[in-house]
Amino acid sequence: MTNQRRVSRRMFLGGSIGIAGLASNLVALSIGPKAAEAAPAIITIPNITEASTPSKMPGLPPSSMLASLPFMGAVDHKVNGFDPAKILTVPALGKVSKLPTGQVLREYILTATNKSILVAPGKKFDALAYNDQVPGPTLRATAGDHIRITLINKSGTAHGLNFSGIHSGAKDALSQPVAPGKSMVYEFNAAPFGLYVYRGIALPLNTSAFKGLYGTLIIDPPQPRPLATELFMTLNGFTLGGSNNSTKISPDTNSTKVSLDAGPPNSNDIYTINTVAYQFVKNPIPIAVNKLVRVHVVNVTEFDLLSSFHLHSNVFNIYRSGTSLKPDGVNSTVMLGPGQRAILEFSFKSPGQYMFHAYQGEYVVLGCMGIFNVK
Repeated sequence: MTNQRRVSRRMFLGGSIGIAGLASNLVALSIGPKAAEAAPAIITIPNITEASTPSKMPGLPPSSMLASLPFMGAVDHKVNGFDPAKILTVPALGKVSKLPTGQVLREYILTATNKSILVAPGKKFDALAYNDQVPGPTLRATAGDHIRITLINKSGTAHGLNFSGIHSGAKDALSQPVAPGKSMVYEFNAAPFGLYVYRGIALPLNTSAFKGLYGTLIIDPPQPRPLATELFMTLNGFTLGGSNNSTKISPDTNSTKVSLDAGPPNSNDIYTINTVAYQFVKNPIPIAVNKLVRVHVVNVTEFDLLSSFHLHSNVFNIYRSGTSLKPDGVNSTVMLGPGQRAILEFSFKSPGQYMFHAYQGEYVVLGCMGIFNVK
């Protein structure tokens, strides 16, 4: 019965809306030429106000069209205790010192807690979080650095950390789980360079893996990549799993209204970029014309075999897993299975509003979409 419901939902969304219909209804990609502006050293995402919501911005659809999306209201990031815009732009570089050998030492602290968060207006999710945010901090180091991470488990769930890359398996994941109230130190040399995921692994896997104990680990090459505007995006999904969170959705296939009952616990009801539905539609990401953009995108979406990143009116160089300085190809869409990741590089030649989103129509309708505001 569960499988029938899941397939039916996807068939409904794919048949009645789909990417083509959504794109034609939701975007106007050109706002006319404007003078190029210098890219700021740190990107600042504007706060939501009546004047800055997408329906008030030139080149974007009227509010009646945006209102057809189910999760377009504001989420108070102060209530959540973290801001998706900061996750997008600010990595954690750790406490930096040197070992007696001269090797660079980077020290990080990850504190696990139980935390109720809003993933969409009025939609709560009982998460497990590192440092009070989902995803956890983006940890950044350079190949050859020595990494020391202290896990402090203040959650109610015993778990261990798993890091991608090459290191000893002595403390990996469940080989030495960290009990509530306890801590453990993980140490390894950063190698090889690339884009990775770290995860907290707990039992049973099918009820803990999607809760929020994950984050991005970036190991930069010894020779830095070219200077760029860097963005850090995590594709994730959330199950509402209860009648208190359910959203009734019209089955009228002639309507642009989309609604949906909360699904079973092994399915996603909301898809996001950095945890909050439509965060970067409500707050478009400012980009400078002709400025190199580098997006580090990782997929930690549970229950679904694929997620994706699709860019409108442009193409990007793909560096799969970030483990090479030579691109693996050029495309406008990259498909990512669970745990897969890629570095995408591109620039915009003309000012305007450019959509990006998962290529699956269902994911878009349920929150996984954003806009680059290019000036």
